Amino acid sequence: MGKRYLLLFGIAFLFLFLWRTSLAQPTGLEAKNVVYYLYKNDKLEWSFKAKTLVQIAPNEYKAEDITIENKPQKIKITGKLAFFNRLKEELVVKGNAVLTAPKVGMILTDELEFFLKEGLVTSKGEVLVKKEGMTIKGKGMIYKIKTGEFKLKEKARIKFEL
Repeated sequence: MGKRYLLLFGIAFLFLFLWRTSLAQPTGLEAKNVVYYLYKNDKLEWSFKAKTLVQIAPNEYKAEDITIENKPQKIKITGKLAFFNRLKEELVVKGNAVLTAPKVGMILTDELEFFLKEGLVTSKGEVLVKKEGMTIKGKGMIYKIKTGEFKLKEKARIKFEL
């Protein structure tokens, strides 16, 4: 009888120990209505806003209803969902992804990839570009943030509106 109690006490102690250590482990970041500003030389360069931000892995984050703006270049990226890999410095925006840039206009697609180190925004899927007086449809695109250079990769069709 004494051995059974000792065994039950040992199992209960092990369960309690494992439960307490699991509570001590960080569960990750979870925040709502997130606003982040990045300044360079005392000037606002980037702003990031999200309805929710969740850490899904040690260096990976998921955000919902995001808006990213580059004030000096007047660039804006919006989307329903975004995934950020901190180590690779890559952001993938999914669901009604929109890039607005002064020289190009409004670029609409299902998914945008933003490579922060390179200063590139790309898309592999169907792209719709809306600019005053014209609409351009194509597949895949590259946009260079610093120069404002924009290139459709293939199947570009232009429709002029009078």
